[in-house]
Amino acid sequence: MNKILVVVCAVVISLGAVGASAQTPTVQPYFDGGLIEVPECPLGGDEPGTNPILGNIYVLAHNWNVWMSAIEYKVNWPAQLIYTGDVIANPDWLVLGGSLTGISYSFGTPVNAYNDFTLQTIKFIWNCSGCSTAQNITVMVVGHPASPEPPSVVRAVDFWSEEYVYGIGMSAIVCPTVPVEETTWGGIKALYNE
Repeated sequence: MNKILVVVCAVVISLGAVGASAQTPTVQPYFDGGLIEVPECPLGGDEPGTNPILGNIYVLAHNWNVWMSAIEYKVNWPAQLIYTGDVIANPDWLVLGGSLTGISYSFGTPVNAYNDFTLQTIKFIWNCSGCSTAQNITVMVVGHPASPEPPSVVRAVDFWSEEYVYGIGMSAIVCPTVPVEETTWGGIKALYNE
């Protein structure tokens, strides 16, 4: 009887650890290849010859933990950035729509969404005139307009169960009103351990 109790306790503890480590699935935009969420005027911005600035926003799927057969979302685009086009990460994917009106992907071969992967690159032009006049310019991923889910909910399809899997859209901010300091998780933990 004691052996059974020990096994049951071990299973419960391991299941609790798996549940605690689960993270919310997200679709996150990043500026340029360094996966920057909060850029300021690049290249000095106000210096002669630095405008217009050509840039990329990379849209990545994080923490979906399924073999994904489809996903849909929309990108809310700020007026300060001039949209110039979408570049889909894989030309073999079936894509309907565009990032600014609502985009739907269907993958002929399921994508391993246990790992983070790039969905697309959005190209833009920015006539940066400094962050003092335009603050909190947000590029935000939201749910697809045709989806019956709340606006912040992004949905995908699990290949094996053929059921919807739900996540949230994230944002990237240009010229934040609150300065952002880069740090590590160790640095953040140290703030609470003092």
